[in-house]
Amino acid sequence: MVEETDFSRLESQYEINLSIQMETPLRIGATDMAAQYSISSAPVLLSYDAGNKNYVPFIPGSSLKGVMRAAAERILKTNLYDGDWGKTEKKAVSIVENLFGSMKARSKVTVRDFYPEGGEIWQVKDRPHVNPRKGRNGKMRPNFRTEEVIEPLKFTGTIRVDNPTEGELQLLNWVINEFEYRRLQIGGASSRGNGFASPTIDRVIKKSLDGIKIIEEVVELPKVQPVRNYEPLDCKDFDAYATSENRGAVVYEFSVECLSDFRVPGVGEDTVTMNDLPVIPGSTIKGFLRKEMNTRWNREEVKEVFGSTQMGGDASRMVVSDAFFWELPSNIPRDYLPAGSELTGWIFFHNMKFSQIDDIVQLLSRENRITGKTSARMKPNKVRFSVDRKWHYLPNDPYPEGTV
Repeated sequence: MVEETDFSRLESQYEINLSIQMETPLRIGATDMAAQYSISSAPVLLSYDAGNKNYVPFIPGSSLKGVMRAAAERILKTNLYDGDWGKTEKKAVSIVENLFGSMKARSKVTVRDFYPEGGEIWQVKDRPHVNPRKGRNGKMRPNFRTEEVIEPLKFTGTIRVDNPTEGELQLLNWVINEFEYRRLQIGGASSRGNGFASPTIDRVIKKSLDGIKIIEEVVELPKVQPVRNYEPLDCKDFDAYATSENRGAVVYEFSVECLSDFRVPGVGEDTVTMNDLPVIPGSTIKGFLRKEMNTRWNREEVKEVFGSTQMGGDASRMVVSDAFFWELPSNIPRDYLPAGSELTGWIFFHNMKFSQIDDIVQLLSRENRITGKTSARMKPNKVRFSVDRKWHYLPNDPYPEGTV
């Protein structure tokens, strides 16, 4: 049952000033209205700036709030699980609805739109995407298309919370941390690896009422408190984190070494770039992994991990980021990655069997050519991944330093 919050009186109001640094491109698809500013068949959502009379990138508050709400429910279902899933689900949904609202209750949380930090230079560009589809003969064939994305930049905005409890503030802090630990992305991420972001809480202002006077003070959100007693959860669904001996939610941070020059053609560019630096697209890495696992796993296991190739089919359990330069290099050409280049990337394995994760990590640790000869211009495009850190979600240690 959703508790009714009395909004007629201000007990406390928190304003969370948040910066979000996108680490990989942002893609939130637009509607037919995008024809006013884009001729792309897959345009990205922009906002009209009446002052400057142009369109600018933004993160809609409704989109960010939706991502946060889903994450809060996932965390609660995992942390509160006591062996009775029905009871746990009901309790988690009640807490989430009391904080984020429902058809019957107003939300305590208001997320405003996030816009680029002042002076940020931004760019919208097309990215190639290949999604295999079954042809009329039943055989798989590549389906080529392009999609617009917003190159990584920093967004700023505010989240307001009315009359929250201590536990609700802690939950919001927990959710914000999910971005930093790469289990949460903004916008379309599952097959492209877009939307990885690093949040920073710049300031939290608490407003409270003293008689007829409003008192403002700068505070910190309550720290996340580990859950000491919890029941292991063996689930395949995406609405909780698996915490059993056989299955888990694990993020790997990789270093990617180019063992040869590397090219993957982009749209109007010799190789795909991000902020004018060459990268290895997450979709390219994931496509290679799917192709290889088709020869190692049975069809059902491939479908379970990589998702269905049919429209509206099962979602993928893997989110693979672009492999990119974490630190700005010097003297890197814009049209290819030279041999010896060192990149960084992440893979989030969502509720996968540990045996499946091990198969993929072992494959990546070898010397591989992850694109065909055509993309590589008859050159090998060889790379090797090595694990820098990994995080396994557990309620009693949700945000570890990371282990190898």
